Amino acid sequence: MAFGPLGLTYNDLWSVTLADLNDMAEGWRYNRFLDARRDARLAMWIRVMVWAKKAPSVEDLTGVWEDGQVMSKEEQYRRIIRKIRNKRKRMP
Repeated sequence: MAFGPLGLTYNDLWSVTLADLNDMAEGWRYNRFLDARRDARLAMWIRVMVWAKKAPSVEDLTGVWEDGQVMSKEEQYRRIIRKIRNKRKRMP
């Protein structure tokens, strides 16, 4: 990961901490997610122009970014419901 996608050299690798390397890797993953959204938006526009039907949303094609990971809208919904239920259980 450090030498490939991040493009670090051996000298660069010795000058960064593991936390910095983790931040760089997460930034790279987020950029890949943004690239996928851009590609999905283009596919959606092409589909609308060609078939003139309702195209799926960009989130339907790529998912959503939450807490450092990509998940479907359904997974995000279930996660939000779980968080709400956990908060309710903790309240007296």
